[in-house]
Order: sequence, then C-alpha cells, then structure tokens
Amino acid sequence: MIDIQQILSNAFQLHQKGNIEEADQIYETLLAQNNEEAEILFLSSMTSWMLGRHQAAYSRLKKAIHIDPDERYYVLLGNVCQSLGYFEEAITQYRTAIQKGNKEADTHTNMGLALYELGQTLEAQKEHYIAIEYQNDHLGAHYNLALLFLSEQKYEQAQKHLHHAQKIAPEDIEVLNNLGNTYLHLGDIGTARTFYAQALAQEPYYIEAMYNMAMSYEASGQLMEVKRRLQTLLEIHPKNLRSMRTLADIMMKEHNYYGAEQLLSIASRISPNHPPTLSKIADCLIQQDEYASAITVLEQTLTLEKTSYTWIQLGVVQRELQSQNALSICNEDIAHSFRQALQLDPDSGKAQYLLHMIEGVTPDRAPSDYITNLFNFYAPKFEEHLVDILQYQTPQKLKEFLWESTTSRIFSNVLDLGCGTGLMGNVMHEHSDQIFGLDLSPLMIQEAEKKDVYTQLFLEDIFSVCDLEIPQLDLIIAADVLVYVGDLAPLFTILAQKILKKGYLLFSVEECCDGFILGSEARFLHSLSHIYSSLPPSIEIVATKRAPLRKNNEEWVEGLLLLAQKKI
Repeated sequence: MIDIQQILSNAFQLHQKGNIEEADQIYETLLAQNNEEAEILFLSSMTSWMLGRHQAAYSRLKKAIHIDPDERYYVLLGNVCQSLGYFEEAITQYRTAIQKGNKEADTHTNMGLALYELGQTLEAQKEHYIAIEYQNDHLGAHYNLALLFLSEQKYEQAQKHLHHAQKIAPEDIEVLNNLGNTYLHLGDIGTARTFYAQALAQEPYYIEAMYNMAMSYEASGQLMEVKRRLQTLLEIHPKNLRSMRTLADIMMKEHNYYGAEQLLSIASRISPNHPPTLSKIADCLIQQDEYASAITVLEQTLTLEKTSYTWIQLGVVQRELQSQNALSICNEDIAHSFRQALQLDPDSGKAQYLLHMIEGVTPDRAPSDYITNLFNFYAPKFEEHLVDILQYQTPQKLKEFLWESTTSRIFSNVLDLGCGTGLMGNVMHEHSDQIFGLDLSPLMIQEAEKKDVYTQLFLEDIFSVCDLEIPQLDLIIAADVLVYVGDLAPLFTILAQKILKKGYLLFSVEECCDGFILGSEARFLHSLSHIYSSLPPSIEIVATKRAPLRKNNEEWVEGLLLLAQKKI
C-alpha cells in the first residue's frame, strides 16, 4: 500500500533542500492521484509558482482555499497574485491571512510591495514598519523601506534603513550599492565610492555598482574618468544599454556626434524600438548635416511614439532638405509636421513660430524657447558654421562702421546683446573698460566664457536689459540679433532707458521693403522706415550703411548697419 503521507514528506524534504523540480514532479504525481487534498494542492502551487507556472499555481490555490481556508494558502496566493500583476487581489489575500491570525513579517512586507505598486506609498510604509515591529532584523522590510524613501528623494531616511540592512547582511551588494547612492545624492562622494567599492569587492562585475561608481566621477567633474569607467563596463557587459546611452550623451557634449551615433546605433540594434535612442541618433545625424538619414530615423521614431519634439525635428529637417532641393518636399508637408507638434503641445512657441514662417504669418518676435533651443543645438558648431561656411562678417563690419561714424575708440561700459559665443566681444573687448554679454542660450554662454573677454555674462532675454545690475551704458551692440525680433519699438524703448546721454546703439538688420516680415529662414527682415518709426524720441539714427553680412546658398546676404545715439 502506498503511503501518500510518507511520499509527501519526502517531497517536502526535497523542496526544503532546494530540489524544486524533483519535488515538483512528486507533487504532480500525487496531484494526479488525488486533486482534492488541500495540502497537496498548496505544495504543488508553491513549486509551480517557484518554477514560473503562475497561472497553474493561482488555480490550485483557489481550489485549496475552497477545500480548507488555511491562512498559509492566502499568503501564498497573495504572492502568486503579485507575480501575475494582480496587486489589488494580492492585498486582499494578505489581509485575509492576517485576519485569520497570520503574524509573519513577510506577509506585511509583501503587502507593502503590492501597495507600493498601486501608488499607495504611505500605506506601503506602514506595512513595512509593522513587519519591522514583528521582526526588527527583517532585511526585506528595511531594504524596501529604503527603496521607497529613495524614490521620494528622502535620502537620510533611506540611509537609516540601509544601514540597518547592512548590519543584517553586511555583504549584500544591493544594500551596499544603494548606500553609495544615498551618500552620492547627499554630496558625500568619497563615502559613496567606499560603498560602491565594497559592493564591487563582493562582486567585481556587478553592473549597478560599476555604473554608479562611474557616475560618481561626473559629480566631481571628472568626465574623462566617467568615460574610462563606462568603457570598461561595456568591455565586460557589452550589451548594457544604460552605459551605452550615458556614454553617447557624454560624446554629444564633447561634440563627437559620429562616435555618439555609432554607439547609439549599437544600442538601437539591441533594443530596436526605443524612441529616445532613435531621437538622439537623429540629433547626431542632424549635427553631421546628414539630413536624409535623419528624416528616415525621425519617421521611424514617430511610428513608435509621437512627441512634439520629434515632429518639430522632422519639420526642421524637411525644411532643410527642401532648401537643398534634395527631396520633393512641399510647404504643406513641413506645415503638417509643425501642426502635429502643436496638437501634442499647444504651448510650443517653437512649433507655432515655425508654422508662422511656413504659412507667411508675421508674429511680433521669436519665442524665447525657440531661440534657446536653436542656439543650444547649434552652439557646438556655431562658429565653424557661421565663420567658415557662411563667412559671417557682421562683428568686424560693425566695428569698422563704428570707427567710420564716430571719433570714440574706447567705451566705458558696453553691452553685447545676444552675445552668442562671443564673436562681437572678441572684436570689442580691447576697446571697452567693461564689456557685458547677454544671451538666452546656456550653451552659447558656456562658449563665450571660454574666450575670457567679458566682464560679466548674463543668461537673460534681451528684453530684460533694465533688470541687469550693470552701470548705464555708453554703447549697446546688437549684431545679428534683431533678426529674432519683429516689432522693434518695444525693444528700442527698453534699450533707450539703459543708454547714457550721447551713448550709442549699434546694430545690424536684414532689410525688407516695408514694415517687418518673417522670412523663409525664420528670421525677421526690417525696413528702414520701420526702424526710424520704432525708435523713441530720445534716440536718433546718426549713420547707416549697407554691407554684406554672411552667405546663404553661396549668395551674399545684404544687410543694414545702423548707428543710433541718445540725444543730450
């Protein structure tokens, strides 16, 4: 006669020793003989769950509970429900087990995990704290509380529970790694590295600690060390996407767009349908003037995820290809892209402005976000493109024009309006006691700082001149800046307030016949009559001159140089 209880006992011993598959086979055999025994259903559910057969475990536990509502069965059913993503049902099962007398710390901490998945953070915290009351050295409760506090950026509280967890499991690499993260967020880089090193001493190729150790050097400004460590990580873990993407971001900051594109392309082959990666590949291609390839990548991106940014990028690339006659693209194709961007983000000043350009509508000025994004994007190659390709001459032309029109050669306080990378400052700093620069683009300001010609630089809109804490000015220069302002009257009124009597306003414009219009290059053109009518009564034009400013499609763009002076 078969002793089922003995067989069950043998299977359970195998189960306890970790021989899960062997125990599972015995449970399955017993279940085939008797599928109405609650304990057999329970034990076979446990091995099924551990072997990934979650739905089978779920069905068997439901049947076991119907036969015998044992609190252990409810706990396991809660665990199985979590594995299936049935978080609300998991919580119900845990609560039923607790009502039936279960006082296990594991039950409460597992319920805390389910509550967290449902966004019930405070309730999750309470369950983890109850688990700690039942068992003060419960590793999971302390660790999960720490992760919860980390997600809320409560680093000191996270640290407290991680140190508890470290006392319980001093060699746990996840605990050590997250302790490093808390110290890094709190600015203690040295201690953070100590914990990352401890984790790596336990597991030298532990990806999380390797990555976080690398990023700790970004926090201390050691970008070359970040790159070196990420490259080492990728030699060991060549398919680690996060490291690839981070390294590509660094390459883009260094203007190594080809290298970034190659790395991101590898990442895209590993994970083909990741829109942010595709979007960055498109950015790299645009920076390399590979517009036809960029348009293919952008269209692929839009099949996966439609964002305002991607639609704008597509419109910009379409416009560039249209200007090169490279593809058959009409204005309506470009306008469609910008309209799609506006549907997704109605507040996008950039999309609205570019749509105005395509539709022939003239706004009063370019929106700030458009200017910031445009020049942030072009900052890395701005001077190379402007000086070498477009043969930009406006700063030198303005200086020569100023010398022709005045006897002044040294100015006390000069403001370079929309200073960009500092080309105008380079020309004028030797003729200024103090020269201030102002620009909307942080990356342009960074480039201007490298020239070391400005007394002070301001990250501000040109309409904020009166808010700057600088002296009254005897010269304001706007070189190739007013092409982003339509109606000049409001700006001239502001600038007049900052100019000393007998002080000068020196500027360039691109010319049109009447009023002002938004041209096909998203730059404003102004008529001489509009300029005269826009100046306040205290300012008068004292000299004008037509001059070539830059090239566009191999043709010189003629512009106007103007010098205005504040009356006595």
